[in-house]
Amino acid sequence: MKRLVLQNVALLSVLALGGCDVEAKPLPEGKKDYAGTWAGQDMKLAITQAGRVDYERGSTSVQAPIQKFEGDDFTVGAFGLSTTFDVEEAPHLADDGTWQMKVDGVELVRIDAEVLLQKAIEQAEQ
Repeated sequence: MKRLVLQNVALLSVLALGGCDVEAKPLPEGKKDYAGTWAGQDMKLAITQAGRVDYERGSTSVQAPIQKFEGDDFTVGAFGLSTTFDVEEAPHLADDGTWQMKVDGVELVRIDAEVLLQKAIEQAEQ
């Protein structure tokens, strides 16, 4: 099983300091479901439609644009430094009505306010 591989520890310090204003490319058509704020065991991952990632897991954080998708996996980085996220389960709508995906072995649930509001409305209508 692949894991989050940091090709260079300097990526963390350069990107976490917000020292990069590298332009992001919008998510490609087939990857729009990746957008949102995702949370799981000790992990938070926010992906914007504009193609930027804000990732926190333990003491590790990365803020960078998505460089590319390879299958379901995606690589983020700048200035020749990058890290790849292993997406074991692409974003999907689960039976309970939540959006879920599995990244680097962690089950994530999308926690966007818009999604939570829609779920509350649907429950109120029942």
